Amino acid sequence: LNADRLFRWKHNLGGYNRYAPIGAYDHQYTFFIDDDILPDRKCLEVFLDTALKLNNEFGVLGQYGRLISSDNKYVAQDVIQGREIKEVDFIVQAYFVKTSYLHSILKFRWEIGYFDDRTPHDDLLLGASMKFYHDLRCYILPSYHDKETDLRRNVLNDDFGHCTLPDHYQLRQRFIDRILFYGWKPLHITGEKVFIL
Repeated sequence: LNADRLFRWKHNLGGYNRYAPIGAYDHQYTFFIDDDILPDRKCLEVFLDTALKLNNEFGVLGQYGRLISSDNKYVAQDVIQGREIKEVDFIVQAYFVKTSYLHSILKFRWEIGYFDDRTPHDDLLLGASMKFYHDLRCYILPSYHDKETDLRRNVLNDDFGHCTLPDHYQLRQRFIDRILFYGWKPLHITGEKVFIL
């Protein structure tokens, strides 16, 4: 195993497990990836390249995102890479963040009282907390037209994924309703944040 640290949990919180040890993360950036995905060898390189192009003015970077519709509904459809950096409401499957902002996740979870879901929707919580506290947005990387930069070189089947659970999308919508109640604003209200590359 080629890792700085290894954490093992006896209680399964789903994807939220990745946030439990954030006090021990000590590198400038942290990359979270779903456990059913194997990225290609240049994947992290393009995340870092985009972070530097954005002058670190981002909340979460990824290759797949989600939007909230104009009637505040969670849209369960991938927003994927294109020629330009795209702003979205949330990043899914793998997230690249500045480590120094990760404390916002815990603060936001307590502020909105988000403890009723047995396995919290960690991707939504991450993107929402970054925008809520710091106005740092979620962006999809531009396509580098190189297969070796792909996040999903190999993907396991979805048989045990959360997206296959019968109430998955209802729970995600319930989360969206909750954060809207507490004052979080989706992209269709705030508009895109302008940055100069």
